[in-house]
Amino acid sequence: MKITKSQLQQIIKEAIEEEMGGDGSRKVRVEWDTDGPGEAPPEVVSVHADSVSEWNQIKEEEGINRADQALEDMLSDETGWLVMDWNWVD
Repeated sequence: MKITKSQLQQIIKEAIEEEMGGDGSRKVRVEWDTDGPGEAPPEVVSVHADSVSEWNQIKEEEGINRADQALEDMLSDETGWLVMDWNWVD
């Protein structure tokens, strides 16, 4: 059985979406605002599976920018530190 280039691209796309859209816990690398006193939280933190699931739901309903902001807010609320930037750790 032969697979066309477009079929292969679709298979790869689905695999990436499945991996990135999973609802298991994930790690994020965070750039914290360190202008204030005290020691910042770790650079890499684990995000609970419930928060990942919520991020995926917001992304589907309201878009990725809103989902990213919601995760930033959650990280700030849990740590008390302002998030300057963050990204998923592969």
